[in-house]
Amino acid sequence: INAEYGGQGMEEKWEIVSEYNTKISLDSFWHVMGQWTLYPEHWLDGVRRYRLIEKLTFKQEKPFQRILWEHIDKKPKSEEKPNPTENSKFSEISITYNPSTALNLYSTESSAIYIRKLKASDNAKNKENNQKKIQSNSVKLGSSDILNSGDAFFFKQKVMIDRVFHFYEENRIVFAPDYLDGLSYFYPKVQRFAFEYVIDPSSSGVKIVAKAVYLPDVEFRPVMKKICDRYLSMIDKWGKNKESGYEKRVNHDVIVPRNSFIKKYDTLKQKYKDWASDWQEKSDPSKFVFEDIAIASFLICLWENERKLNPSLRKQKFLDLGCGNGFLVYLLTSEGYQGKGYDLQKRKIWERYPSFVRLEQIAILPQEMTIDAEECDWLLGNHSDELTPWIPFLAGNSEHLKFFLLPCCFWDFDSKFSRFDVRIGRYKSYLNWIGEICEKCGFNVEWETLRIPSSKNVSLIGRSRNYDFSRKDAAHESRMGLIRHVSNFTVKKLPDPKIGHLKGERQKPFKPKKEDRCRKVGSDSKEIVKRDSTCLLYTSDAADDLL
Repeated sequence: INAEYGGQGMEEKWEIVSEYNTKISLDSFWHVMGQWTLYPEHWLDGVRRYRLIEKLTFKQEKPFQRILWEHIDKKPKSEEKPNPTENSKFSEISITYNPSTALNLYSTESSAIYIRKLKASDNAKNKENNQKKIQSNSVKLGSSDILNSGDAFFFKQKVMIDRVFHFYEENRIVFAPDYLDGLSYFYPKVQRFAFEYVIDPSSSGVKIVAKAVYLPDVEFRPVMKKICDRYLSMIDKWGKNKESGYEKRVNHDVIVPRNSFIKKYDTLKQKYKDWASDWQEKSDPSKFVFEDIAIASFLICLWENERKLNPSLRKQKFLDLGCGNGFLVYLLTSEGYQGKGYDLQKRKIWERYPSFVRLEQIAILPQEMTIDAEECDWLLGNHSDELTPWIPFLAGNSEHLKFFLLPCCFWDFDSKFSRFDVRIGRYKSYLNWIGEICEKCGFNVEWETLRIPSSKNVSLIGRSRNYDFSRKDAAHESRMGLIRHVSNFTVKKLPDPKIGHLKGERQKPFKPKKEDRCRKVGSDSKEIVKRDSTCLLYTSDAADDLL
């Protein structure tokens, strides 16, 4: 560090920011700190993407302050502050979250340093919120040469690098940003800050202490106090959850890494976001446009990973059954993937797509349908309604086909699905049933909760088989057993545009309205009923006849 900030051999001015009494164990403390190190978006609001670019381990044979000085780069005094770029001198370490394995970095013998690259969100809404945060923090920069900045742009860096030091022997974790390059809005405006797990030997009480080294001429103490109060409360809560055996109900990014998905989504969103402002369908464009962009991003990342693992694979071809507005087909085709979409009803927006987008209005007959191996590698079911259970069935009929399924409405093979378990709810019951269908069709089912603006965001992917191909006859019998009860799944005619529903066997059965029609009897009828009832009351003969 530069000499005017203390220099090597001189003690830095660490100040206690906040303290929090806790009952969590030391193991739980390091469990939470491990989560915060590897997954900064869990606690740093505004982190869009992140990357672990290096990890170093060391034996703590020196005071932690000396280790900080030895590992933090010295920055030259220059009016040009170098910006972190995507080209890093470090090799990237890929991070894949495994929900079945809890992080427990405290179990390692050596202390560690994690060097991370963090990128802020850059959409318009976040930019506005970021500006409000900068103003609310009331940060005033001085004329210090080390900052080389006289305005708030010092705190507007989109990309920044920090180092996280795990000192296991001292029960201390230190976050040290490269503040000379500038800090992003989501990061505390300090040189570095730390959390310590402190045990009071006199009372055997435990507390977590937050400390910080402040930037010169930057008054950030009141804001840092509020920030650390929140952080310490989060550490205590997460530690208690860990000790109570809490597990996340939803785990994202199981199949496709988060960073890969976010990067692809940002790219496609910039290319196709204008469709939301000129959407001709009745559906909500803010939901359907960006939802299909997210689904396309997931599929493209999934397919790219497949080709990386097996370079001999061709670029995947797809068939979208029940494609609806066809926007997903348009996105995938525009990104270089050959495929087409089938739907029973043509949409107005189809005419706006380029000629290379292949969409067909066709009545799909699953029991009679055959799929050419040269024309399709993946079957897609994006809110495919009645076709949902048929898609794994069709994929199982061919040895090479794979499928992606995003269930929405609850359909059986030939009717509405009704076998719900009230203990887990309708949606979960249907997902479990669809998962069983996929397994009976011969697939090892992979589950992924997609990052889409929808409450029904659980997808099922079938890429591998759960049987040996030498037993394909038995597997075929298992699939056919699923549809033996299906008498006839056919659509005789296309929808009648004047009527708006299907003609033939799939029409909805008549259901009487729930309203009380007796209250809508005409005035003449009421007079007749009143007259006759009076006669019955006063004429015994009529009454006897009635009885």
